Amino acid sequence: MKSKIQVKTGSSKLDHNPTSGADCSDSPKNQGFHRALTCVVTLLLLTLGLPPIALADSPHRPFKIALLGSTPANLYDAAIVQGSMDAAADKGSLRNPKYKIVPFYSHFNIEIQVQQCEEVVASGEYAAMIVGPVTAGGLIPCVADAGAAGIPVIAADVHLGDDSYTSEPQVEGQTGAVLVPPATVGPAFASLAVDRCVGIDPCEIVYIGGLFAFVVDQLALQELEATAAANDNIDLIAVAEGFYSAEIARGITQDLLESGVVPDIIFHGGDQMAMGSEQAILEAGIPPARIDLVGGGAGEYGVQAIRDGRWYATFVTLPYDEGYIAAQMAMRAIVGANIKDAGIDPVIERGIPYMMTRDNLPTFADFEPQWPR
Repeated sequence: MKSKIQVKTGSSKLDHNPTSGADCSDSPKNQGFHRALTCVVTLLLLTLGLPPIALADSPHRPFKIALLGSTPANLYDAAIVQGSMDAAADKGSLRNPKYKIVPFYSHFNIEIQVQQCEEVVASGEYAAMIVGPVTAGGLIPCVADAGAAGIPVIAADVHLGDDSYTSEPQVEGQTGAVLVPPATVGPAFASLAVDRCVGIDPCEIVYIGGLFAFVVDQLALQELEATAAANDNIDLIAVAEGFYSAEIARGITQDLLESGVVPDIIFHGGDQMAMGSEQAILEAGIPPARIDLVGGGAGEYGVQAIRDGRWYATFVTLPYDEGYIAAQMAMRAIVGANIKDAGIDPVIERGIPYMMTRDNLPTFADFEPQWPR
């Protein structure tokens, strides 16, 4: 897997072109078979009152796949983009690309993401969409519109719909999903808290979530609260929102330590934030092993920190695999090929545990992180 991420960005505004670049003014015999086919299909769809799909009109015009992500500054998001781009490149070549991934970024704003989705559908330029929803429900109407327009939609990393326990597609218009069900994170954190708090009373724990608008953070917090309520020796002493920022998490942990509190475990919704907490702990002169740091995402930095004994654990996700498999699904859907499994959990697919810890390092001896941190 590639650890160096290069991301190309796309505009959030689309030029509307009903025929997707095909010149239909000539007769089919003067156009060549592929362009003629494009024109015939386009005119048929327009006759039926449907938006035209983005058929590539020459060997040098690829199928465009929109990828609705969060922000290019987030290296986790960038790994998803890179995986999808590599999958698309595997289906073509530099001289004759068949598929092109075009990223759009909402910066965690669901209103912007909905607008981008609507523009993609209305443009008629895109043959498929890969979406990393900001919320589980905000994109559902647009996904239905995309399905009605013949544009397959694959969810990557974040689910669409109400069921947080499945990787299967859930909503109208959705073709596939590649993600770890968000409801798996909370129980994994809660189980770890119970195990690590044996013999410690009180055992003080902290949760720094990524974004509490995300279902995964909501459910993880609920599980930790329930665990603290069910175990007399476990106290959830602080909860904060880190916005997937090392610097914000550093400040949160710094404030906590300066107040005289040294927790036993700090859980984080992402490795970025665990790195920030580690910096605060080192600056406070506290030995790293005194506090169990638990991250999320199994990035390169976090995995090495566990191997070095500085962190205790990280929840495993595979963003590169998510992007790669989602793009494979999208490309198969574009050409009408069968998708054998429309709902894939990439961690289960690889046969590894959800938690990488100092205690199960042999299981992860050959594990290669899929994003820098």
